[in-house]
Amino acid sequence: MADVDPTGMTAFARWRASARLEWRIYFAHVVALVSPGHVVPSFPVHQIEVGKQSGWNDGDHDLLIEQGRAQLARQRQELENVRARAQFLFTTTLGVFTLALAALPHIIPNLVAFLIWALSLGLALLCLLGAAGIVVARKDLTDVDAALVSQQDSPVRWAVSKAYAMSVGTGEETVATQITILRNAVAVLIVACLLLGVGWLVAIG
Repeated sequence: MADVDPTGMTAFARWRASARLEWRIYFAHVVALVSPGHVVPSFPVHQIEVGKQSGWNDGDHDLLIEQGRAQLARQRQELENVRARAQFLFTTTLGVFTLALAALPHIIPNLVAFLIWALSLGLALLCLLGAAGIVVARKDLTDVDAALVSQQDSPVRWAVSKAYAMSVGTGEETVATQITILRNAVAVLIVACLLLGVGWLVAIG
């Protein structure tokens, strides 16, 4: 019997819906390459509501502010790490392109090998665009605006702590989205390399 969640969706239906969302967001990042400032969607992975903080003392608010700052700093670092990996992936994919083009004279006489080669090249291009999208697409991060803080009534500490609690959700979703896109781009490149190898074997076989 298929696994069914409380919403009535089977495990396969959940996987299909998740995969569809992942690739829709992937292609949105590709579109962002030719549309500067284009707002790309993110995965809604952070659904935790901010608490009311009733009965908190100043020490509690200070602890929340410290935690919020640390979480935002971690998000920025993770995004930089993903960007660096995407740049490496971009360079690696260019190398695959070079190898594929170098193999073309040996592959083109064989129609089947050529079709496999063309498919692998198309997937490599998809990976290349995805990696480029990670590097250049807009990254949504929310921070505490000092100008807005200056407009708050005393006790300001309470308003700042709540602002930090409200700001971390956007960053968590952005980080999760970038990591997922990078993972999918790597998977696409692996398939492209495998197809390129198959095409080469068919050509020389």
